[in-house]
Amino acid sequence: MALLVQQSVLDSLSRCQSEGGFAWLIGYVDSDVHVVGVSRSVDSSGAVTKDLQSLVAASRLESCIDDAARTLPHGLCILGGALISETTHKLGQEEAKHLVDSIGKAVQNQPGCSVTDAYAGCWNGGDLVLFKGVAGQQEDFEVSSDTSPFSILRCMVDAKVPVYLPKGSDLADSWGSAVDVALSDILGRVPSMVFQGCPKESASKAKCLLVENTAGTVQDLIASRQGWIDISAGLIMTNPQNATANGSPLTLKYQKIAEGKPHSVLWCQVGIDTLACVDPQLSLGRVGDVMKAAFRKTAERTVLELAHHPSCKKAAWYHFSVAHLAHPVSLFYPSRTLDEDLLSKRKATHQAFLLPQDRPLFRKGCAVDMSNPSGGRLKDVHLMAKPLGMTGGLMGMVDGSYEYCHYMQDKFNDSGWGCAYRSFQTVFSWFRCQHYTEKEIPSHRKIQETLVDIGDKEPAFVGSKEWIGSIEVGFVLEELLGVGHRVVIKSAAQEPASVARDLIHHFRTEGTPVSIGGGVLAYTLLGVSLNESTGEVAFLILDPHYTGDDDIDKICRGGWIAWKKPTDKAAAGGPLFAPNTFYNFMCPKRPHTI
Repeated sequence: MALLVQQSVLDSLSRCQSEGGFAWLIGYVDSDVHVVGVSRSVDSSGAVTKDLQSLVAASRLESCIDDAARTLPHGLCILGGALISETTHKLGQEEAKHLVDSIGKAVQNQPGCSVTDAYAGCWNGGDLVLFKGVAGQQEDFEVSSDTSPFSILRCMVDAKVPVYLPKGSDLADSWGSAVDVALSDILGRVPSMVFQGCPKESASKAKCLLVENTAGTVQDLIASRQGWIDISAGLIMTNPQNATANGSPLTLKYQKIAEGKPHSVLWCQVGIDTLACVDPQLSLGRVGDVMKAAFRKTAERTVLELAHHPSCKKAAWYHFSVAHLAHPVSLFYPSRTLDEDLLSKRKATHQAFLLPQDRPLFRKGCAVDMSNPSGGRLKDVHLMAKPLGMTGGLMGMVDGSYEYCHYMQDKFNDSGWGCAYRSFQTVFSWFRCQHYTEKEIPSHRKIQETLVDIGDKEPAFVGSKEWIGSIEVGFVLEELLGVGHRVVIKSAAQEPASVARDLIHHFRTEGTPVSIGGGVLAYTLLGVSLNESTGEVAFLILDPHYTGDDDIDKICRGGWIAWKKPTDKAAAGGPLFAPNTFYNFMCPKRPHTI
């Protein structure tokens, strides 16, 4: 049985090395043992627990492991723990044996966990050392790519649970027992069918892909499915066989009330939405059994979560796929609670998974959207662009998703004057896609009205076809989103290396798209490459002057998204950067918020 460690695990440990402390090792076990993540314990005050011995002394090991596992899919578990040292301290065999002895029993007591020997590790100065079992034997491991060793199955039941409260009863106590009984009833309804379809649709509208005992594997299903599900995510959705025809939630009545006894009834609509990590070679005939086990675990966790929200009328699990992690994270939120009221929980989750504190990752809008998207603008078109021909040197790239906004979109004719407006819309879309805002992308008129409101333009500007530049783009961005920016003013044709260094620093520190204005054209910049040995520079240009339909092949063939040298022609014709002309590179700052 080989031991493999995902590269993302090493990256996470590196990010928190200066803090030191202790972290749990998250694993997936098949024919090999895969370390796929790390998680720290965070107490009720939001402080990270850095001292393992304090957990041992307080007999909190099992509860902390349970807390760490609560956000993980079925199939993942805590393999052990690792000390994080900010020095070159190395974990010796005796210290490793003591660590395993401290946490081993708690690790092995996890429900459904197949770990027989806990792992102990130490991260110091960029080096991870792992030991196995009470013998403290050092284990060699292989660093694996971030290709996931598992596929992810999803099961969702929307249940409307009645809670009968005898007069004078304690709400929290009655709620916990009521939901526990109701969820036990739901367990008998978990399906053996797997559907491709939207959870907002009823099962009658979904396309049945398999039933119990169907030949084949999960990997076969992933390879054959079509449509809206992201193949790289490996998500398969399952729906209950007995979902109602109109898609309304199941109603579960389970408790008899003695006649004449005064009581009240509370209802809570609970989304029991569970994920399971499984071997891609899992037989399709076993999917039903696996999902029942996963569903039971989520049902039990739901009861624990609802104990913290006794007056909740509607709640659900939200699943998050985070770029920094090799596994999904699931969080339970009351549906009517605003994001700002969930800040402390989100902050604790960032701290637990050693994630950056400068970007939203666990807002409700960040959750995986299992609906079937249709229409809308193209996103992240640079991923389909012809690769850069340069080798070596420095590079900076946009960090995150955006939408490609260009001439003639939204049935609005702005050809010949709206390029900077479209560049603004692309930049604004980046803030939407990263969930810094839920505001709609402003129209040309809204942009003009904003410039009038801040005193930059006269009232007659609204409704006109007058150009704007990247300076105005920065003004509007700051007014509508409160986002700061800096402007690099240089001649890209005459001093390309100097421009490139400034912009590479921007992309590496902020990661936002850059709006370029100067001469008679405006562009959006998504990346820069600089070969310091030769001085060669290339810019990844997203050109808003495109007037066709959203055909990615046509866009790439026409060079509307392409790596270009400063002396190249623009996709619309003419020089990309005119000689003897200074350009404004408007570089938005990333908000530091979660």
